[in-house]
Amino acid sequence: MNRMSRLSSFAMLLVFWLNGALAQEVADDNSGEIDEQKLKQIETLLKQSGQSNEATAQQFIDLFLGQMTVMLQQANPNLDPRAIELVEEEIVDVIGEKFLTEGAMLTIAAPLYDQYFSLSELEQMIAFNESELGQKILKVMPLITAESMQAGAELGRSLGPEIARRIEDRFKEEGIELLN
Repeated sequence: MNRMSRLSSFAMLLVFWLNGALAQEVADDNSGEIDEQKLKQIETLLKQSGQSNEATAQQFIDLFLGQMTVMLQQANPNLDPRAIELVEEEIVDVIGEKFLTEGAMLTIAAPLYDQYFSLSELEQMIAFNESELGQKILKVMPLITAESMQAGAELGRSLGPEIARRIEDRFKEEGIELLN
């Protein structure tokens, strides 16, 4: 698959993912309306944890812009700089529409929080997040998660050769040959 085909495939996956995520949320929400007070508490929790529509939109913009810029530049090293500007404009517009205008994060998260937490529990979580320990957890947990994911990825990469070697040894022991 050439680089432009990969870029097109990547763009299509983004479109399907965004459409699928929002469509699935609507399909899964059988609870009807969420109480306004509870919805406000959910929104507060999302803001406290850096998952507001605004914060999530910026994360998506940074992610997509970085990935698509690299893919475009790898596919065409002499790419007109205007192309990158156009990509950025469209990414910002699409993500802005979904998250800032349509409120995608709240739309996705609210039914989940509503399903698993009572209003009282939401209020307790907000109060905890406002405490000194809650503030520390909100600050440190994303770092711990990122570092854990990196360490897990490194472990996974290191296990691959060992697993392949052991499987190859077992196949040899059992007289199993693979076609090359």
